[in-house]
Amino acid sequence: MEVKDLDINDKEKFEAIRRKYDYNTAAYTFASFYIWKDTLDFKLYMEEDLYSVWCGKYGRNAWTFPCGSEEKKIDFIHKKIKERDFFMIYLRREDKEFLEVHFPGIFEVEEKPECNEYIYDRDAWEALDGKKYAAMRNHIRRANKDNVLRVEKITCDNVGQVYEIIESWDSGREDVGSLGDTDKEATMLLIKNYGVFEEKGIVVYVNEEPYAVVAGFPISDLMFDMCLAKQKSILPGLSVYAKYMFVANLPKEYKIINAEDDLGIEGLRNMKKQMQPIGQIEIFFAKMM
Repeated sequence: MEVKDLDINDKEKFEAIRRKYDYNTAAYTFASFYIWKDTLDFKLYMEEDLYSVWCGKYGRNAWTFPCGSEEKKIDFIHKKIKERDFFMIYLRREDKEFLEVHFPGIFEVEEKPECNEYIYDRDAWEALDGKKYAAMRNHIRRANKDNVLRVEKITCDNVGQVYEIIESWDSGREDVGSLGDTDKEATMLLIKNYGVFEEKGIVVYVNEEPYAVVAGFPISDLMFDMCLAKQKSILPGLSVYAKYMFVANLPKEYKIINAEDDLGIEGLRNMKKQMQPIGQIEIFFAKMM
């Protein structure tokens, strides 16, 4: 199967297939594959009514579970199981069940908790009512108590400040994801192509200094991705405040927030759990037995 570099010109066809078959996970969006293409060595295979992405970082014959019609998916997998070392990443639960029905006894499927995507209720975040949201309310009060805060939407006028925030964040971090990579290059690509993926984002100014950025892109008519959340350094309460203000500034039609995975990083996992997810999109990997 011939693969190619991901190109912005492929976005429309790619997204038409994804939306047609309701692959509403952050991992399957064109934007996600595009911004991670260099870090994770992604290449695109696409035909009429189907696409899959080859994932060089995961191995010589690693692919995403194909997105497309049932007939096309069966044909794709039949061809690939004849090859050595074939395995698939980023399966949803329904993809796991698809393999159990159409390819019984061929694949060993394992959940990857570090890849599970955290899902939040937008209305609940805006209200922050009740005991379960007490910690988030306290973080927001702390951020406002200790600092003068101001929020601006990302525009061509402040995009240079976003680069500075990402650079400062990257130079001070210690944790890396399960593959040993940071997301600096991916976030830089997102900002470099700002507007191409219908992104929306904010910059938070602390005492008039550009200090934090949160941004993302739509996944579906109801779900919005929150893929970029960085700040120059740790300030008590600022991380929660910035995310809260990002959600508050989204168009009202977006009712579900996808905060993506935790990369297997304990601090990131604890923070995402503290923000009271209403669930997770489970992600699986499948290898041949």
